[in-house]
Amino acid sequence: MPPIKRNERRALEDYRDLKISLEELRPLIEKRVGIYFQPEGFHNRGIQKYTDPAVPQVKVRVGHLETAYRRWQERKISEKHLGDWAAMLTMNDDYVLHEDESEILAEWLNRVCFNGVIKPVIKA
Repeated sequence: MPPIKRNERRALEDYRDLKISLEELRPLIEKRVGIYFQPEGFHNRGIQKYTDPAVPQVKVRVGHLETAYRRWQERKISEKHLGDWAAMLTMNDDYVLHEDESEILAEWLNRVCFNGVIKPVIKA
């Protein structure tokens, strides 16, 4: 499999950082991932990978989760947008949860992906 291209990595990072939307991400990584997110509902999401995971993978940290939650609270992104974001970070193996924070990240991302918005519980 070909390695991840610089522009694809940048697109994945920008999506993780909420700088671009799912609609903007889709054409930038279409050779890596097929994205099948339905307009309605939390259970109508899926992806199809065409490549191996990015090397190195794009890291997701608690700070990304906190930023996403804050943007939702400020009504800068919708609940659907937040759910789609959580689903993409959960399903796409180009992303990896930071090892020291993986338990809390996985729990929150999965709950948001399947149940809607919940307040993240960050353990200090």
